[in-house]
Amino acid sequence: MSRLSGLLRVGPSLATLDRDYARAGRVDSAAPVQARHQVAIAAPPGQVWQLITDVTGWPRWFDGVHGLVASDTPLRPGSRFEWLSGDKRIRSTIATLIPGQEVSWTGVCAGARAVRRHLLARTADGGTLLTVEESMSGLLLTLFYDSEKLQTATGAWLEALRNTAERGWRDGFQPGQSGSSVPA
Repeated sequence: MSRLSGLLRVGPSLATLDRDYARAGRVDSAAPVQARHQVAIAAPPGQVWQLITDVTGWPRWFDGVHGLVASDTPLRPGSRFEWLSGDKRIRSTIATLIPGQEVSWTGVCAGARAVRRHLLARTADGGTLLTVEESMSGLLLTLFYDSEKLQTATGAWLEALRNTAERGWRDGFQPGQSGSSVPA
């Protein structure tokens, strides 16, 4: 994608991102800003799932997020939550919620629209292989945000998640009960 076309790409509407992307198990591969990470976590999928779906608990383990408000707990498809990442307010809606396997949402921030997917798989040793992928589009987005920044931000979030899940698994910590729980 050329710099100019990425700069001018508004991307699909939130409704289209929800229906044709997040619920269909994909991100927008034409988006000018994208990230994909995969991390092995030495904790079972249930532990990782609880941390991800306890959205109001994110600030307890990741200092880059604050001001979280959720419409529903436990989460369900259609649940909305708002949060601050730095000084940017993000409004998100859960699209897919398959306990212990996948949670995906759409979000909007300053006119940019995104799809974020979390895919969990149990590893042979009982841990979790977590894959996170995200796409973002928005008019003039690439003037101030690019794939490298999204990769860095997602990597920092995943490192905090991995550290918390592994420490919790070793120490018997259980995340807050506001998330959607599944057996360990």
